[in-house]
Amino acid sequence: MGTTRKPLAQGASGWVVNNLVLLGLLFLVVFFSLRNPLFFSVGNVRSILRQLAPIGIYSFPVALLLISRSIDLSLGAVVGLSSVVGIEVMNAAGLAAGLAAFLGVGLAAGALNGLLVSYARLNPIIVTLGTQIVFRGLSLSVSGGKAGVPPALFLKVFRLEVLGFRPEVFLMIIVLALCWWLLHASRVGRSLYAAGENARVAFLMGVNVRRLQFLMHCAVGLTGGVVALVSVSKLGLSGGGIGESMTLPVIIAVLLGGIDFGGGVGRIPGVIVGVFFMGVLEAGLLILGVTEFVQQVIVGAVLIAAIYTSTLRRRRLRPS
Repeated sequence: MGTTRKPLAQGASGWVVNNLVLLGLLFLVVFFSLRNPLFFSVGNVRSILRQLAPIGIYSFPVALLLISRSIDLSLGAVVGLSSVVGIEVMNAAGLAAGLAAFLGVGLAAGALNGLLVSYARLNPIIVTLGTQIVFRGLSLSVSGGKAGVPPALFLKVFRLEVLGFRPEVFLMIIVLALCWWLLHASRVGRSLYAAGENARVAFLMGVNVRRLQFLMHCAVGLTGGVVALVSVSKLGLSGGGIGESMTLPVIIAVLLGGIDFGGGVGRIPGVIVGVFFMGVLEAGLLILGVTEFVQQVIVGAVLIAAIYTSTLRRRRLRPS
């Protein structure tokens, strides 16, 4: 009898540990709905999706990068630099050239991070903290510290609504589908898990770990350009500080989604839950009128909780 109850108890506790974030998301939805009946309205759900779209667009490729055992802490600075250069080029040379500049700057920033991490073999945390400073300095140099105003055609295109949703929601779905396929239905996904689990063993299996991490950094940088497009269309202006508050929510969403700093662990469905957790949390705090300072305290607490739950999962997967 006791032996039967013990596995059941262990199974129940294991399920709770593996689904803490999902349970937390359900709690947030119920709590904010009780505090404000309009929270779960159709209009507010659309607003939440628009608000979490930039985090979602960024989180899915960042999840792949962490699985390969690397990280990028220059996410917000890449968005700022891409927005500044993109709008400058767009106002000077037209919409198409500006769009190419947005994506090209993001890709170049990601490639620089990838070269330094993968081929120069530098610590990704230190390197991307350094490039973050570099990118912000470049943003200020290009913009002169002034906000750029996008042309009317750009705003018209990126604020066009289809079925009540703006382009950023559809872009998030496209990025989600692509990352899901890469991780769970392609050879790339197996290589990412192998590289994150043990780079030496992955190399012996024929995986070019350096090239793989380099390409993942490039993908994250390119996505930064996409996020810059979305952010500029949302705010109606560009600036070096446009993405300053984005790095932490993205990292928290990925960690909440079950991706581990140690690499080799995690799945896209978990990241979806993490993204929605952060989106619902931010929207709920705004609706309740919570001050910015208190929001920072809550976000910091969520970060600590994300690291703790990540540690619990890894202990269950690797008891030794």
